Amino acid sequence: MHTLDDNTRVLLDKIAVGLTRELSKHLLGTQVETYYDMFINAMVYEIRGYVWGENQTDIYITYPADWWEAFKKRWFFNWMLKHWPVKYTTHTITPKILYPDMKISLPDEKHSLMFDHTERTFE
Repeated sequence: MHTLDDNTRVLLDKIAVGLTRELSKHLLGTQVETYYDMFINAMVYEIRGYVWGENQTDIYITYPADWWEAFKKRWFFNWMLKHWPVKYTTHTITPKILYPDMKISLPDEKHSLMFDHTERTFE
């Protein structure tokens, strides 16, 4: 480690640094907030925007919690499973259909939009 005494002078250069991020054209008109976070000692950029979309029915995925639970499910007899039931992990996926090209916004107003649509099956 280099140490400096009281009489040492150091010439420092100003070095340019920066950050560039591209935003999709669909998120133009977003809210951008910039602030300095002293806890992490960094500039923070929050970018928020909205797109139109619709919620779909939740999808539930369930599987044995680990390899031992999968082993029990596959190889244990029914009487064994009554004493040592299989433990499962379940994940919920909430799908949404987004329409990023739809532009009907007015600044700072809440919107609602309704479509007539037919039921769709996703495979």
